Amino acid sequence: MYLYDIVHRPKNGGQWKSLCVDENNQPVPAVPLRNYWNLETGDRVDDENVITFACKNAVLAKCTLWGYRPWASATRCKDYEKGKKCGSVSLVDYHQACTRMARADYCGNGEPWTVTGNAIDLWDHLTPQIESPTTDWFIEAEWTPDGAYCLNDIRMQSLKEEGLYPTCFLDKKGEPKTIKDCGSLKNHRALITSTFNKHERDDDDDDDDDDDDDDDCGHGHGHGHGHDD
Repeated sequence: MYLYDIVHRPKNGGQWKSLCVDENNQPVPAVPLRNYWNLETGDRVDDENVITFACKNAVLAKCTLWGYRPWASATRCKDYEKGKKCGSVSLVDYHQACTRMARADYCGNGEPWTVTGNAIDLWDHLTPQIESPTTDWFIEAEWTPDGAYCLNDIRMQSLKEEGLYPTCFLDKKGEPKTIKDCGSLKNHRALITSTFNKHERDDDDDDDDDDDDDDDCGHGHGHGHGHDD
């Protein structure tokens, strides 16, 4: 993979500025990706005439760097445990599912339920796995390109304490709903499982695991629009 330092300036002149910057306003590189993403819903919009420059410090690039390269393919076995009935599968949906996971976009509507710096762990059922579990943390959710398939609990426990919870995972009585085997990725009904340290404060950070992101996808289209997380 190649990273690019992208700079831009107004058509009528002026200073060159980096398309992507970090929290200290320092330049960061970008990864070029096909298509673009809706800034409100987080949906990927397939358009062969558009290239997105995904900032390295935000979810589109992070999911690519974690291994879910949307242009690549991997092996998936129908019988994951025995490694039988295997075939090739595109990673494009895995990348999209990863972006939902990284932003805790449980309902798949573009609404994030996290802040930058929360440590998460994740894994898939590809063969071999692109991401494998490194902790025994609490199961958060299973993820599809359209959001969470199932949700055990939200990673931002402080929001739950405030009485906030994703409405798409509330039953008719307003209580959180889940399923017993959430996290199993049974029959490939979802693509990625995520976990979080339920006993750690929301603002604690663990450098040994993957950090999630907040409400920005962190990308710029070919015409120069961009933002970071």
